[in-house]
Amino acid sequence: MPVKCSAFAGERSFVLNKLNCDVLVLGGGLAGLSAAKAAVENGSNIILASNGEKASPHVIGYSVPISNEDSPEFFAADIRSAGRNLNSPFLVKAFTEKAKDLPEWLKKQGVLFDEKDGQYQLMRSLGHSTARLVHHATATGAETLLLLQKQIQSSSATILNQHKCLFIVNESDTVCGAILLDTQSKELIGIETKAIVLATGGCHVTGRSTYPSEQFGDGYALAYNAGATLVDMEFIQHEPLRSVVMPVGLSTTMLAKGGKLLNNEGERFVLKEYDNEGVPTKDKLAQLICAEVQQGKGTEHRGVYADMTGLSEEAFTQHQAIYDRFYQRGIDLKKDMVEVAPAAHSIMGGVLIDENASTGVTGLYAAGEVAGGLHGASRLGGNAGTETIVFGKIAGENAARFAKEANQTHSKAFEEYEKWLARLLKKNVYVHDFSILQKYTYSTMENGMGPVRNEKDLKETSEKLETYASTMRETGIASIDQLEAFSSVSNLLLTCRLACLAATNRKESRGAHARSDFPTELDIIYHIRFDKRNGMRIEQE
Repeated sequence: MPVKCSAFAGERSFVLNKLNCDVLVLGGGLAGLSAAKAAVENGSNIILASNGEKASPHVIGYSVPISNEDSPEFFAADIRSAGRNLNSPFLVKAFTEKAKDLPEWLKKQGVLFDEKDGQYQLMRSLGHSTARLVHHATATGAETLLLLQKQIQSSSATILNQHKCLFIVNESDTVCGAILLDTQSKELIGIETKAIVLATGGCHVTGRSTYPSEQFGDGYALAYNAGATLVDMEFIQHEPLRSVVMPVGLSTTMLAKGGKLLNNEGERFVLKEYDNEGVPTKDKLAQLICAEVQQGKGTEHRGVYADMTGLSEEAFTQHQAIYDRFYQRGIDLKKDMVEVAPAAHSIMGGVLIDENASTGVTGLYAAGEVAGGLHGASRLGGNAGTETIVFGKIAGENAARFAKEANQTHSKAFEEYEKWLARLLKKNVYVHDFSILQKYTYSTMENGMGPVRNEKDLKETSEKLETYASTMRETGIASIDQLEAFSSVSNLLLTCRLACLAATNRKESRGAHARSDFPTELDIIYHIRFDKRNGMRIEQE
């Protein structure tokens, strides 16, 4: 039954329409689609809600331990090495064991891979001790996404495109629903459900970022406000080879195939010591570029030059999609150098999950970029795509099992959120331009939360973010039409504030978190965790 809540005088009222399902999947990328497919196959009535662009199409391939020289144990050792031993051993074990079966499962879904004489043509990604990336040129993620989308569209799932989740509704630490906003019609939908899978992706945390601008860290905020724990938020991996003048980047695997990085004096600064082992990890490479810039050897845009002219034709064929993206913008990588700089990529941490993808909040599961605990201090190249599908499937399966045993809760909690929305609309205070606060947040994060940090910059960043958050707490919205922007910027600020607070309290350099004032890695292993009930806590292993 629709519930009407009045807005300002002269404004239309909003109506909270109600739907119900067994499992609600939030996110339409590889993690969300994998979860939806698994839940449907396990007999669940599902709703899949997604909003905006996804990072999934940019997945180059999937890291899997399938060669004769490889094993889940070897793969796990590489993951722990890159993560500087902050990785959850339970998640690493589940991930590496499930990963070995992924290529054959994907082939059954129709995904193509580069093969020769019946053998996968494996590429070696950053930080891996051996080649283990299965791929189809560099379009693997986009092709997988399209195939899974078609399967879900032809299934019994209800699909809500252009729908943003505003709240997870819970009662007695158990999820019972969510409130969604149709970003086109501005209509609100209350969904009663037995289980929720968060697969909302990561966050566009700085002005220079590889992530779609529509990703505001919604999943982190939703989980935090629902009572889940966030972990390792200080570890933000930077993609080191992003063009400084256009929204495209080079793959770091191209450096292992003959590419070079040069400073403004024409010197190759990624030293020969890396030649036999390919290239350093993404975080190390980003830090090396920052060091060149700090020494006055950077370009006018605080970057360096990437020279890919030495790559073979075979290498260019393997990276055809990247070559085409630059060529369409007037740059021929076979002839031209490119000015590149680190851009914020993925938050290594996120919503803390166990090996069943459970968040600790009853009925709430998480998978993909939004989940934390697997990567530790840094993520290996090629592991992102594998993670989304492996844990997407795990989350969907377990959410479906939980839903079968759970009783449907018709909660009065919806009424509290309806009252909150009405109060927000009635707030007779100055209404800010949320896009300006968004730009300020990006600029502030870029200055203080780059690949290399220090106490002074982190303190200034934290103070500015708190000022922006205070402004958001004091403001209101003029109409329901501003609800999307208000929610997005609120979520962005929460995500950034927690990441900055964690970075301030990690007084060491480890993985993707580098401190110029604390340049060494400590012998102790500890995690910085947040939850709404207890705030921040530092837990030593």
